[in-house]
Amino acid sequence: MQLDVMKALADDLLRHATLPDDTAVFTRLEDNPARLLLEARQRQPHRAGTIAVSQLAAEEDGADAVRDAFAELMAHIARDALPACAVVDHAPLLLIRTSLGWLAGPRPDTRGPAGWPTPIALGHAVRDCLTYIQRFALPFDETTLQRPVLLRGWDPSGWRVVLDSAPAAVALRSAALRPFARFLVEGAAFQTPALEEGMASFQAARRDHLINSAGSGVHPALDLQAELGRPQAFVIFEPAHTLSDGAAYVASHGYLDEHNLPPWDTWVAVVPSPRGELGVAGLLCWVPSWARGHVEDGMAVNPKACLHWAELQGGRVLW
Repeated sequence: MQLDVMKALADDLLRHATLPDDTAVFTRLEDNPARLLLEARQRQPHRAGTIAVSQLAAEEDGADAVRDAFAELMAHIARDALPACAVVDHAPLLLIRTSLGWLAGPRPDTRGPAGWPTPIALGHAVRDCLTYIQRFALPFDETTLQRPVLLRGWDPSGWRVVLDSAPAAVALRSAALRPFARFLVEGAAFQTPALEEGMASFQAARRDHLINSAGSGVHPALDLQAELGRPQAFVIFEPAHTLSDGAAYVASHGYLDEHNLPPWDTWVAVVPSPRGELGVAGLLCWVPSWARGHVEDGMAVNPKACLHWAELQGGRVLW
């Protein structure tokens, strides 16, 4: 189903819907990822939320995908279940109707910025991340990944040391997820709304790959419960506080990139700032045991302190 057909169907459903006096619903399209967005806003107090329908879902399920998403949005409105937020805030993405069914988007907390994942959503995100690495990540070995690497000089930009052949620089950066990681790797989504939407698409792509691709199982010993309890198994990257000077890239032997980003195979979910800063969120990432030293070396040369160790307790991220 074409995007314009999806929007026309949603607009027709909206014309025949009965909305409360203080509620408005808007429909709009996105090209990348290709999807229809249904956004609702309410006044006094202001509440807002968005439900998305991917074009792939509409191609597979037809008009039912759009009707289901519209019905879900109307149910949120009827239950007063839209999250409270400031009038100027981006309407948080609540649910995504994908070809795999419903996918939970980042969920907001009424006391802070958008981006709080629910305990269930966070648990699923951690499981998806580690399962993907179990099945699809390139083989890595502690000895080879920590060996000294000869730096080959400078690239044409004049500041970045070329480390792309270093084992730590290529580990946990799979080709399958590379296209979906560009939104952050290229520095285009450092603001919270773009980070949330980009990560929702990234998580959907990872889930799709888990369901539809056969993995070799090169890391069968990776255990979810053991990783949840292991010290320094998770790190937070704060895009808003990064200084893209390449120092951590060199210090970590390429494990962190020039923006201080951990490898994309380790990305878990977007989480809010513990300081309650509006518009500031962090990216929760898993850290394999062999990479703890790389991360600490990167932290040591990072003047903006955009990397923090984190713990997962009771479905919450502490950092």
